[in-house]
Amino acid sequence: MIKVRKATLALAVAVTLGAASLAACGGNSSGSGGAAKLVVWDPIATYGESPEQDKAWRGMLAEIDKRFVAKHPGAEIEHKSFGYDGYPQRIASAVAANAAPDIAWDWGDTNWQITEPLNDRLSAQQKSDLTLLEQTVTSAKDGKIHVLPWGTYQGVWVYNKKLFAQAGVEVPTTQAAFLTACDALNGKGIVPSKVSFGAPNWFNRLDALYAGQLIGDISQWNRQGIPYTGPEYKAATVELMKTFDHKCWGDHPESKGTPGDHEQSFMSGKSAMLYARSSVPLAEARKALGKDNVGVFLQPALPGGKPNMDASLAQGMSIMSSSKQKDLAWQYISFYTDVDQQELAWQTVQQLPNNTKVKVTSTDPVLRQLLAWAVDPQFQVGAWPVNPDESQAYARMTPDVVTGRLAVDDFLSKMQVVRTKTKG
Repeated sequence: MIKVRKATLALAVAVTLGAASLAACGGNSSGSGGAAKLVVWDPIATYGESPEQDKAWRGMLAEIDKRFVAKHPGAEIEHKSFGYDGYPQRIASAVAANAAPDIAWDWGDTNWQITEPLNDRLSAQQKSDLTLLEQTVTSAKDGKIHVLPWGTYQGVWVYNKKLFAQAGVEVPTTQAAFLTACDALNGKGIVPSKVSFGAPNWFNRLDALYAGQLIGDISQWNRQGIPYTGPEYKAATVELMKTFDHKCWGDHPESKGTPGDHEQSFMSGKSAMLYARSSVPLAEARKALGKDNVGVFLQPALPGGKPNMDASLAQGMSIMSSSKQKDLAWQYISFYTDVDQQELAWQTVQQLPNNTKVKVTSTDPVLRQLLAWAVDPQFQVGAWPVNPDESQAYARMTPDVVTGRLAVDDFLSKMQVVRTKTKG
């Protein structure tokens, strides 16, 4: 029996090419000699947060494919990567052209109407070991699992020890201490953390992390049973807004900035903290800043909360309903959750294991700390928008919230209107 891990997911892909082009890369073809081919799409232009991480990720995926083919002679895996922008529309175009892939990476079940429900395929062992299965049901109106998660975000703070020492600040464990650290760093002319909130998902991401500390039952949030206007989410958003008052994000946080400016500022020693949104770029940070100059800490505790790490879904896969290789596709996506593949992901890209059966260790102090944190109660799911309508409304209003043109109460009231309209 395949053993699996808990995990996260990545959003579904499609192509805006014409029907003829789509057919050329669709998932219903066969390899030479009648070999079964699985076409896998993902919306990831760059894996990880650096060229080195991207190279490591692609090497890992190639190795997993090699292992799978060794166990399934005659199988052929064809990967196609597309950019994140327009991903759902691309998949819709592919479905309309009858040229969708067999498998699509997804961060949510927004394409649930054209993907296979997986509940009946899950073994009892998988249901026991996969601790983020509930989190995958965020948009599917049928209430079923349409995405098999295999990778999770490990959102933690990375910091420059020398800059902290220069400003005379300790690693913050509370929100008040975090704001004090921002003040002290600014007082020494050091940017606390360079973030451009005009770009999509930054404010959203941190708000989800903050609110995850305060919302006791995240499954109720995902079912839209907890309102944006409720005390938990409002308190989280108010606390996040305080970070702007304390200038935690550098000059002009309302701007769109430049791609990668958050990481580039930290790696060049111009800012003191980096929020690792997907995985910790430890090797790159040590190379840039010094081997003993890199530390990590959890999101500091809000009043009424506790320090946490974002365990939201990062990678997962769906099987398209149009696939003619559904059984093989299920074996493939299950293979990613196998203990051996999870251990490989930790060894190559430090993807935190989610399978409760995976046993990994490290002598590295930072990696050892990450492993120690990757258990409850620190390892928590964030309170993300749960469908495209919520996500789009959030992104559209974020610039006005950041600049103060839209008050928090008004913002949350507008978000709740969207939530109410889209509630299943």
